Amino acid sequence: MRALIRKKTKLLIFGILATFFSAPGQVYLISFFIPPMCEELGLSQTAISGLFFVGTLSSAFFLPFLGFRLDHERPIRFVTVAGVLLLAGCLFLATAQAPWMLLAGFFLVRNFGQGGLAMASQTMMARLKKEHRGQALGIANLGYPLSESLLPGLISTVITVFGWREGWWALAAMILLIFLPMSRYLIRNEPQPGRAAPDIREDLNAPDPKDSSWPVSRVMKDRRFHLLLLPILVTPSVLTALFFHHAAVIRWKNWDPLLLPAGFVVYAICRAILSFFSGPLTDRFSARKIFALNLIPLTLGILFLWLAKNPFWIFFYFAGSGITMGYGMTVGNALYAELYGTRHLGSIRGMVSTAIVFSTATAPFLMGICLDAGISLSKILGVIVFLSSAGIILTYLALKPERSSLGEIAARSLGKEEYKQ
Repeated sequence: MRALIRKKTKLLIFGILATFFSAPGQVYLISFFIPPMCEELGLSQTAISGLFFVGTLSSAFFLPFLGFRLDHERPIRFVTVAGVLLLAGCLFLATAQAPWMLLAGFFLVRNFGQGGLAMASQTMMARLKKEHRGQALGIANLGYPLSESLLPGLISTVITVFGWREGWWALAAMILLIFLPMSRYLIRNEPQPGRAAPDIREDLNAPDPKDSSWPVSRVMKDRRFHLLLLPILVTPSVLTALFFHHAAVIRWKNWDPLLLPAGFVVYAICRAILSFFSGPLTDRFSARKIFALNLIPLTLGILFLWLAKNPFWIFFYFAGSGITMGYGMTVGNALYAELYGTRHLGSIRGMVSTAIVFSTATAPFLMGICLDAGISLSKILGVIVFLSSAGIILTYLALKPERSSLGEIAARSLGKEEYKQ
């Protein structure tokens, strides 16, 4: 890790910065603005949820294009454009007087916050050499729990004291004064994808000669990719739905609402710890060997939430969620590079991000419909546990070692050809 930090200090700081500033597009931060926005603009919960839903879905279809550009642009150019458009989204929301301005703002912050900046950070870390990839992803992902622990308190205070518009102005100012100038300083010398630095011996981005990269068209035909779709989508969609409807869960359990902010502290700590330590594990054992463990903590956590009566168990739910998020973000992003190479990684990430954003837009909406239809939370949580358990099985099926044929075994034993998994 010391070699990685010494040679790529600026890139790692950028990774943390980019994941931190993806926050304006994340549901956990947007949710603080919804009640005062509805009250001032005279919008119902259904109306503003619909605008958020449409804005998020629209951004999902734009993400493959972002991934394509990320594979063909210098990183500094891509990040600068994404940061400026994220800033524009905050300004649209800060000055919104009509529904179309909210729609435009939601589209921009979701697409270039949750989508663009997060995609840039993950892809740039995953392009590093295999022996450093997991560590870089683990360090960069620390930006998520850092923002989750700092920004909710800051933004909720600004909204309470000054108003919700000032909250968006504050986020816009932070992007303008901190993110944009720092990112230009940190990654201005990062090479375009597929091009190594002049001194290739010191370049951790140097292409691996054994890296057989898959184009998106080939990935779409791969059996493993289709089996992994559910495991990849379960965590973001389920947690977005549960976070969005935490108040309903607390009422159903008859627990104290003050458990939620305390639980998020547990969530952020667990996510930070696993983000950091799962990187070295990935580099030592490989992502394809350890990704199957990803959904186990989340499944157990939701099982505790479903069955427990004592409010103490809510902390196990938050701990399991944080462990899976921290572990999965690091190991999962390394997995794409291991399975499909790094040359088209931005395009692959864009395709996967489209599915993730689509699922995170749909899941809270579907859960709200179920609650309004009178379906009990007990049944809803039971279905979620079933889906998460199915994800564990599908992950194993996708990544289990393939058995060699008798011919391959004989050839290897005679030394006539090199074994390829």
